[in-house]
Amino acid sequence: MSEATREPATARKGRGLMVLGPLALVCGAGSYAFVHLDPLGLLPQVAVAAPTSLEGEEAAGREIVQAGATRAGIAAFVEVPTIVISLPNPVETRHLRFSATLDVVPEAVEEVRAVVPRVQDILATYLSSISPSRLEQPAAMLTLRSQMMRRIALATGPDAVHGVLVTQFILE
Repeated sequence: MSEATREPATARKGRGLMVLGPLALVCGAGSYAFVHLDPLGLLPQVAVAAPTSLEGEEAAGREIVQAGATRAGIAAFVEVPTIVISLPNPVETRHLRFSATLDVVPEAVEEVRAVVPRVQDILATYLSSISPSRLEQPAAMLTLRSQMMRRIALATGPDAVHGVLVTQFILE
């Protein structure tokens, strides 16, 4: 009698694998097709033109070198004025003195300068919400920079600012 009860349970396990295996393959193939074929047109389209001659290759190489020289040689910076923030601390009053310079695309300098007060407000709001103990951690600056960049991109546009250069970060 114990053998009779074991056989149907084993048979049920085998049927489950027979159904889940093909289902997993269909889901995997569907995911692959959705991402690589992009049926909804969600991914940006990138057109790559191959040079037709040696002269075309040289021209493409010159464009790449000029783009690199423009990025490396001409730097545009916009200064964010110093922000002094009162940090919440039940025992004593502490302040954070913060200033930064934004590494900006040369074509977007005027647009970024126009929104510096908004950037200043965004940074002050973000920095005032952080606990002092978190600011004192060794790896805090990496997290702060990435979070500040994310918030600055909301105010200036996604491609206008390349980086945040922290010029002053003092806990008093």
